[in-house]
Amino acid sequence: MSNGTCPQFLSQNTGSGSALGFLATKYRECLKHHNQCSPRPSSSAWYPSRVIEVGENRGDPIHLRETKNFSDQGPYFTLSHCWGQSHPFALKKDTVSTLKAGLPVHKLPKTFQDAVTVAQHFQVRYLWIDSLCIFQDDIDDWSAESGDMRNVYSRAACNIGATAATNSDGGLFFNRDPAVFLPRRIQGSWAPSPNSENSKFPSAGSYYCDNQDVWFDNVEKAPLNKRAWVSQERYLSPRILHFGARQVFWECQHCKASEVYPGGLPKWAMLTWSDDASSLARPHEIYYLWAVFRISYTECEMTKEEDKLVAIRGIAQDVTEALDDNLVAGLWRNRIIEELCWSMESWSGTALARPLKWRAPTWSWASTNGTV
Repeated sequence: MSNGTCPQFLSQNTGSGSALGFLATKYRECLKHHNQCSPRPSSSAWYPSRVIEVGENRGDPIHLRETKNFSDQGPYFTLSHCWGQSHPFALKKDTVSTLKAGLPVHKLPKTFQDAVTVAQHFQVRYLWIDSLCIFQDDIDDWSAESGDMRNVYSRAACNIGATAATNSDGGLFFNRDPAVFLPRRIQGSWAPSPNSENSKFPSAGSYYCDNQDVWFDNVEKAPLNKRAWVSQERYLSPRILHFGARQVFWECQHCKASEVYPGGLPKWAMLTWSDDASSLARPHEIYYLWAVFRISYTECEMTKEEDKLVAIRGIAQDVTEALDDNLVAGLWRNRIIEELCWSMESWSGTALARPLKWRAPTWSWASTNGTV
């Protein structure tokens, strides 16, 4: 419950001009004022091996661009999404010429179409989407590109999160009834003159009642954030646009905000394990944060079992630099004894669930399936 201000009107679709305008405003504010949110520093502009050029106008065809000897200096956005069971148009040896020549946007799955719309709204020319920028039928290319995810996400200007979509056809934009989830305004008449007996109650006045789990329910528990790969993508991205089913959310290292709370979510509405990550400096704090992250990560779903360690390589590189330590099969070498003291969340003494293909030694948590 809060006595702060709250907007009284929201549009009926999360892709409306007002919703995208809110996100664009937060983006501009962040670029101008949040030094800690700047992409990883570099002596020159950095790009992934390939990016999608989205064009300036809605309906313009997209083009695949090779960035070797790239002369452009503009920013690029990334997209995080759930693949689902469908197999949409992707970069392959027999489609690369089509993508380079220009592909009509309507031939893309809905989520990709909407991501193009967002990039154009932000006047960002380039977009990185995994299935359109990494060859899906070339294991060597996939291996090389997946090993560079740290740079791909950390050096992007912003990440677009298809937070509520369960597959590539789900899209970013959803119809909604704002009356269902807007905070309710109430008039409190208790404790007009607080004293020692009633000082624990709020003073009289207008208050807004809201769901205290608004961030957790709409972002943390959303379909996208159940994907293991996305754990790393969120960690590495300097800024994220979360397209939820009921409203859109902004996230950067400085703040989290929503259409309902454009100035920033109240602290009670966004309690997550990562809130204080940027302030951690001492080694034992970083090790602890890693352990908590590992719990969250192992709760996520993974399409390919063999990606268990690959999907956190970018985060591991950051932690390695911060601690001057090395990750060995998912365990930190400098505290290997403590690292070996892991257990499954619901182990009952029966055989542990193992992947079909060898992934890590049995003494590593990465050798099991399930929450550690």
